[in-house]
Amino acid sequence: MENGRCWYVRHLECVHSLQIKIKVCQLVQKMMARREDLAFRQVCFN
Repeated sequence: MENGRCWYVRHLECVHSLQIKIKVCQLVQKMMARREDLAFRQVCFN
């Protein structure tokens, strides 16, 4: 049983780290989109 529990904890850590990676990627995508939007506005309104 101890071995199964160890695998379960590792599995949860793996899932959690994957969720964190997904959130970081989403954040980076939003930041890049915002940066492109700001750059576009600067070009258009200057």
